[in-house]
Formats: sequence, C-alpha cells, structure tokens
Amino acid sequence: MAIPCPHFNFAISEKPAMETLSQSPVVLVQDELKKIAAYKAVEMVKSGMVIGLGTGSTAKHAVDRIGELLRQGKLEDIIGIPTSTKTHEQALSLGIPLSDLDSHPVLDIAIDGADEVDPELNLVKGRGGSLLREKMVEGVCKKFVVIVDESKLVKYIGASGLAMPVEIVPFCWKFTAQRLQEFFEYAGCVAKLRTFASSNGMENCVLPFVTDNGNYLVDLYFKGDIGDLKAASDAILRLAGVVEHGMFLDMATTVVVAGELGVTIKNKIIREEILSRLYQFTIYEDDSPQILVFSLRKILMS
Repeated sequence: MAIPCPHFNFAISEKPAMETLSQSPVVLVQDELKKIAAYKAVEMVKSGMVIGLGTGSTAKHAVDRIGELLRQGKLEDIIGIPTSTKTHEQALSLGIPLSDLDSHPVLDIAIDGADEVDPELNLVKGRGGSLLREKMVEGVCKKFVVIVDESKLVKYIGASGLAMPVEIVPFCWKFTAQRLQEFFEYAGCVAKLRTFASSNGMENCVLPFVTDNGNYLVDLYFKGDIGDLKAASDAILRLAGVVEHGMFLDMATTVVVAGELGVTIKNKIIREEILSRLYQFTIYEDDSPQILVFSLRKILMS
C-alpha cells in the first residue's frame, strides 16, 4: 500500500534541523520506506561503537544492515545491546557480538522504530511489546536515532487512534486497567488488555500477551489529546501495578523519516547546547533584551 505524504509542522521550541537527502518519483510501499530509513540510520554507526538494537519491523531492517556491514568488514569491533528476546536471537543469527547494560551502562547510539512521532519528537513505542527494555537501553545512549516512515508522524501523541501501551504486573490487572482508563476519561480513553490467539490447539482460546519480563500489556486508545505529556506520564507511573508506559518523552535526538519524496533527518537541539551557543553570541554583543532575542533566533534557525 502506498503511503500518503502529509505535511507536518516540525517547528518546536528546540527546533530540529531538517535535511532532505533524496527525492524520487517512485511510489514505495510501507516496508520499503522502513528499510530506507533504517539503512540511512545505520550510516551513523561507526566501528568500535556500543549500539542499542531496537525491536520491531523497522528496527529489524537496521539490525540486518548492521550484520551485513559486519560480514563485509565495513564495521568492526561493535557490540550490540538488544532490547528484546526476538532482537537478541536475530542479532546472534547475524553474528553481531552482544552484551548488556551491566557491562556497558552507557551506549554510543541506539536505533529503533516508533509507532508515533509528534512535532516535538516525543514518541509512542512498544506496540511490539518491548517498551520496558527499549526504554532502559535507549535511555542511556548518547544518541537515540528513531527510524520511521511518514505515516508515523502525528499532530499529538495518541492522534493515530492506535494503542499507547502500558506494561503492568499480572496481579489484579483488571483493577489496574480500569484505573488507567479513569485517568484519561477526559480524552475518551478505552483500556484493553493485549491478547493473542493461542496456537496450542485451543482455537477459541484467547490468552494475555506476556512480555519478555513476564508482565501484561494494557493498550490505551484515545479519542482526543491527552494534554500535558509529562503530567500524564507521572500519573501513570504513580499507579501501583504499572511497570512502565510507551511514551518516550524528550528522548529522541534524531528522527529519520522516509517518505515517497525522499528521506528527511530531524535533529533535536539539546537545551544545554542552546544555552552554550547563546552565551557564545552574547559575550560579544550588547546584553540588551533585543540583542538576546535576536541571538536566540539565530541559534534556533542555524
């Protein structure tokens, strides 16, 4: 299925730099766009790096590409930190050396997909069921590169109408799901336990989806904007029984978006970098408010 090309405004307070890398009149299907984004992201991987290996249909392409470059001798001495059992098995089959956060508490880069990306580069992740390990790994990397096709761009978190997952303990899961739904009643929230059909011969049996950590997932579906994401995050995490949620707030440093017209890279300027560069401007200029505003505008537009 061809993916339409909506136009989104990515102008944010910490303005991402945008770079369109290629254009093509060829209509591409969604999986081809995912592969294009993944291959572009892997170009940022260098020999000797410790790499967070994401989970999901888009991240799979990135892991495949890393394995291919290793076999070709174009990458050497890298170490992968997988975010799921599935990715662990994939990486082993490709000959990618693996380790864990105990041995490597800081990573050079992580590459993973996302289910939604809002204009401030906040994400929804975890529809593949690996959100806890993904957040643990991607929260300690120097550079977190997100790879998506343009269908994942949304105006606000939850706007796609698809699930925002929350990992919970199995104990009294109905109670926890009900509390989560009540939290976001104002946004028309419906909370559903994620299930999968059993493949052990019980055709009519539906069992809870169980994460690599032995937990359940409750999928939250919103009809409207949930508002302040930080407040929403805090409310979810304060609820006993919740392990983690699928909002990845202010974590992505780079988003690679593949669309029918090419690949766009969006880089988020870190607040500390803005302040540092603002200081460099203002020590050579008059410190009047007008000059400060002008200097900040120059930085954000650079």
